[in-house]
Amino acid sequence: MSNGAKFQQEMSWLESCSFVHLFRAFRLAIHPSKIILALGALLVTWVWGFALDEIWLATDKGVRGDAIMTYAGSGAAPAGHESAEADQGVFATWCRHEAWCIESGLMSITRGNFWAGGPEAAVGLLAAQARGNANLQASGPLPIGLKNSVVLMVKGTTWMVAEHCWFALLFLLIALGIWAMFGGAICRIAAVEFARDEKISMREALAFAKQRYLGGFFLAPLFPVLIVLALAATLAVGGVFLSIPYLGDILGSLLFVLAILVGGVTAVFVLASAVGGSLFWPTIAAEGSQCLDAVSRSIHYVGTKPWRTLFYALVMAAYGSLCFVFVKVVAYLTLAVTHACVGFGTAPFGWWGVRDGGQNKLDALWLMPSINRFAASPADATGIEAFSGWIITSWVFVVGLLVWAFLAAFYFCGSTVIYFLLRRENDAMDLEDVFLEAYEETEHTPAAGSPEAPAATTEAPAADGTVQVTVEGQAVATAPAEESAAPDSGGDGDGDSESADEAGQTN
Repeated sequence: MSNGAKFQQEMSWLESCSFVHLFRAFRLAIHPSKIILALGALLVTWVWGFALDEIWLATDKGVRGDAIMTYAGSGAAPAGHESAEADQGVFATWCRHEAWCIESGLMSITRGNFWAGGPEAAVGLLAAQARGNANLQASGPLPIGLKNSVVLMVKGTTWMVAEHCWFALLFLLIALGIWAMFGGAICRIAAVEFARDEKISMREALAFAKQRYLGGFFLAPLFPVLIVLALAATLAVGGVFLSIPYLGDILGSLLFVLAILVGGVTAVFVLASAVGGSLFWPTIAAEGSQCLDAVSRSIHYVGTKPWRTLFYALVMAAYGSLCFVFVKVVAYLTLAVTHACVGFGTAPFGWWGVRDGGQNKLDALWLMPSINRFAASPADATGIEAFSGWIITSWVFVVGLLVWAFLAAFYFCGSTVIYFLLRRENDAMDLEDVFLEAYEETEHTPAAGSPEAPAATTEAPAADGTVQVTVEGQAVATAPAEESAAPDSGGDGDGDSESADEAGQTN
């Protein structure tokens, strides 16, 4: 067997293995357009969250730094959480907690630690750590196990909803609106690039997301929540009927089996929506559909291929964890090299610029970054140096956000890839099938001579001596007959004689 045939056989085998397509997620996510969109969503969400924090703090509704950890351990708000120690914002506390849990979960995946200890042990450790240092990220993530990380993430959001419901309602709805636009655009770029190996601009992607915003990207995550609330309300009405004396005792107990059935349907729907929720936006991006189609397709694909979906999710999670670590290390090395070189320039060889304690000027503005904390300013900076340090750490903060922007872009790109693979296995659709707008079809028309190019026809010369060229029934060019009727050097001469006869008749 020749080397060329052997290579084609190996490539054919790789193509037949669906999971190899999952490793295209990094190349899709690292593209600047997706990183910029994710960074924009993070910045807008961050601004909105801290704006709400300022409003809540102005009304003396701050929280303690260990509020979430205490809530996760006891299931109730910590005693004295409205005391003088409550000087932290709700969003700031929640954001630090969720970021710490995500990094801890990713670290656990890279170490193969999916099920370690129990949530009580993790909560006790984190609660003690939070009391000593409110910023969990400062001391770095811990490999507490993927299960514990997910449990603590869910409890963090539960704490916000249960203890600060109005804050959670305002923040989560606006955050959903922000990510519905930017996340939908990321999924759209990833879908076109994965299916057709073509890149569309951010403007085109945002226009696509805008057209399907309210009835698609925004409503799709809310639709399962509304269904669950409706089913829960039905069960609550049954509880009201059960509370009626005598009649409720008799009929309510006999019909209680219906409540169990409704509860089972609710549980299954919640589980399917939680697993298939990451496919809602990729469905809209790939099919150009709306909310109902996205929810029905996602739940159907997950329900018919549950183990395949779980396998794809685990592979993508492991691959994404490694990619995140790689990107974070690159960002850290970038900042460390920058700090070392610039700091050396402020005090070369200790000849000048060295301050008390052996620090140079850059150390007084921005501390040497660590792998777990990029932006840190000295607490004793004052005056113009404090302002300069704030500017520098702001730029460093953006670098840290770029790492998280990559993680967000990877999540959307990975979900899009998984959707295409599940669609092929359930509906037998090619990976190259993707919905295109009319203007996208025009811009990406195949080149002339390619197998996909439409056939062009030339009409007979008109009375004024012009020839019209049409493609699929649409006129695309008009030229004089002398220019369009180029002689065929390989012809037999019949065409030339006929043209001469027609010219003589015209004269």
